[in-house]
Order: sequence, then structure tokens, then C-alpha cells
Amino acid sequence: MSFGASVRTLLGRFERPASTAYRSLFMSAEALALTISSLSQGPRILEVGVGDGLVAQHISECCPESSMLGIDLCIQPGRMFIGDSDRVSFRQQSVHDLLLEEPAPFDLVLLLDVLHHVPESERAGIVESCGRLTAPGGLFMVKESCRVFSPAYPFFVLADRWIGGDRAVSFLAVTEVEQLVLASVEGAIPIARHRIQPWGVNVLTAFRMAATASQK
Repeated sequence: MSFGASVRTLLGRFERPASTAYRSLFMSAEALALTISSLSQGPRILEVGVGDGLVAQHISECCPESSMLGIDLCIQPGRMFIGDSDRVSFRQQSVHDLLLEEPAPFDLVLLLDVLHHVPESERAGIVESCGRLTAPGGLFMVKESCRVFSPAYPFFVLADRWIGGDRAVSFLAVTEVEQLVLASVEGAIPIARHRIQPWGVNVLTAFRMAATASQK
């Protein structure tokens, strides 16, 4: 068990406010949700790698007319979510398994702070699956803690490796994120890039799927 997981267990009922406060040191979930909602208010949203659901909660609040599905391989995805369970649901599932179900494509697919935890050999497959789940004309957004020249960057690495417990974490440069998506998803067109408060390490890149593209 990682140091972070041990602390969360000890916190008990104080885990949610403590997790919120800790996360805010690195990224404003509110700012991320507002940026996402300013780009898309699609009726159907998918978040891949939803984790504890705290970020999903902010997104659902900023997109009150949207339904949302969050998937993750972790135990009990979305366990900290407090909100409208009629609009937002969570499943313990991989993006590849979801794709095999051939669901209706989503208007907005989100991959938020996932890729730097994924082995390099598996990243293209996850990104491709996300692209195939995005509707023609819909948006695919990737938010990453990117490898940039910033005094905050070493603290992001320290937090993931020694508090989060992922010793194999490997961060991408902003251009590497864009190149990965363009190489893996046919018809993806970059339309926006936003820095998310409070650090320039946090980068959200948005891609629109060509309306008539045949996806890989």
C-alpha cells in the first residue's frame, strides 16, 4: 500500500476534505471543469480513468444538462462522488472493454491525468480507444501534468512517485501529448490548449473529431 493510500485509510471520514485540499495544491478542479464546460456541453460525457470521482463531480455540476459515465480499473470508481446519480454513473471497466460493447458514441470523451501513469507501449491503444468512442464532430480532451520548465514540476513528480506510489510514472511534454493523439486517432483536429490553474504544468488539450472521418 502506498503512503498516500495509508494516509487515506487513517483519515476515515475526513478523507474527502483532505483529498480535496491536497489536490488543490496541484490543480484547481473547479478551473478544469469550467474550462471543459466552456468548450463542450455535450449531452453524453465519458471520463476514462475517473478515479475517486471528485473531478467528475465538478464537471457534472458545470454541465447540468449532460449525462456522464466514469470508468476506471480502480476499486469502487467514483466513491467520493456526491451528486445526481440519475445523470452520473460509474463502472469498474477498461476503455477497451467498453469499446467492445459498441456503445453509442459520446459527445465528449475525457482522459484526465491518466497517460503519465500508463506504460509507454500502452498509451496509443488507450488514446485510440478513446477516439473511437468519440462521436463524429464531438470532442476528445486530454489533460496531463506535463513535463515543462516550472518550479512546480519536481513536486508533481515527487507526489506521484512517493505519495501516490507510482514509481514508474513518466510525464509527457505538451507536444508529445498532441503528437500521440494525432498519430493514434484518425480525424482528430486540435482546437484548443489551456493551462489549468494554479500551475503551468497542468495542460488541457482539446481535439474535435472530423464529422465524416472513419475512425481506426
